[in-house]
Amino acid sequence: VKDYHIHPTVVLDPSRFAQFAKTAIDNGVDEVCITDHMPLSVSNAGDRIPTGRVGEYCTAVRQLANEWDGRLSVKLGIEIDYHPDYHDEIEAVLNSGDYDYVIGATHLHVSELNAFEKYHTHNEFAQAQLENTIACARSGYFDTIAHIDFFRWHFTLPNRFPLVDDGYSVERNLSLIDKALNAI
Repeated sequence: VKDYHIHPTVVLDPSRFAQFAKTAIDNGVDEVCITDHMPLSVSNAGDRIPTGRVGEYCTAVRQLANEWDGRLSVKLGIEIDYHPDYHDEIEAVLNSGDYDYVIGATHLHVSELNAFEKYHTHNEFAQAQLENTIACARSGYFDTIAHIDFFRWHFTLPNRFPLVDDGYSVERNLSLIDKALNAI
């Protein structure tokens, strides 16, 4: 059993991985891929690798692979937020490590991307994220795409994300969803 999408924030708290590893082993997982989020020049919030520390991240994951060898296979991965304005940053991160697995994602909620100045309704935001997912899949940077319906999470937190409920439905957006799935 493999889990290729975990965020133990190995640079910010190296000891945290031990709990991930123990839980994985207890649940029959024999291989994990650490996929902390890439730094963005506009945001280092949450579980992102701090700016300028991607090399340290890669080294830390390889050290964990050695430390857990024989008990748990540990692979080096990364989750990269795709946005067309950040190709240079994405390429720099991709060139900074020999990754086993690269996840593409479209977290348009990163406040510094000003998404909520451009998109005001559930449908506008969903369509923007689906269009970005299509571009993400077509970029050729990634082994897989994650969170393709992540926009729906934003609808559940109206106090955090100022979007107007304009009756989002899968049926209303089916054509764009189909394009995203085909691109993936």
